[in-house]
Amino acid sequence: MIKHIYQLFCLLILAACSDNDLETTETQLITDSYFFQKQSLNFNIYECNQYQNYDFKNYRQSTSAQTFLKISEIAEKDNDVDGCIQKYMEVDELTPSSNFLIEDSFFIEIMDCSTLTQKDIETSIRPFLVSIENNSLELWVAVTKLNNNQFNWINIWPSEQTRNDFMQDWVNSSASGKLANELGQDLFCNNHKTYSFN
Repeated sequence: MIKHIYQLFCLLILAACSDNDLETTETQLITDSYFFQKQSLNFNIYECNQYQNYDFKNYRQSTSAQTFLKISEIAEKDNDVDGCIQKYMEVDELTPSSNFLIEDSFFIEIMDCSTLTQKDIETSIRPFLVSIENNSLELWVAVTKLNNNQFNWINIWPSEQTRNDFMQDWVNSSASGKLANELGQDLFCNNHKTYSFN
């Protein structure tokens, strides 16, 4: 009898180990147990009305060739550039960094949001994070620190097509209304900008 229990126990351990070896590309949430992996990153964004002669060599250029972005771990706001509007943000990631952040192309959306309750931002956004985790989406999510109930919510997708496909499926699903209601109780986002980098 003990031999059979021991064999069953060994089979469970082997099954658990083999499941952990499978490679996945889904988004994982950064919880307290992953806190040591959490990064704060800095975004310097320039939106220019026309081509600039300024040296943007360390920046990614948008497909429109009018927006330039640098993501770094060094906390420094870059210099102003004539003819460009600069936005500087210090962000805390809520999902671990993905490979497409260092690759050549991705699609970024930045939302200006405000809190409607006393909950912290991560708690308010958690229903969305759980939804992307449950749907195995590859999506990087970050937020700026709260300033007078205002913050920026940043999503970076591998591509615009990936985002569009997800949004089409999501809007047509029954879960979308429930999730929108949950988020709407705590947050209000009214300004939405998107940029495509290739």
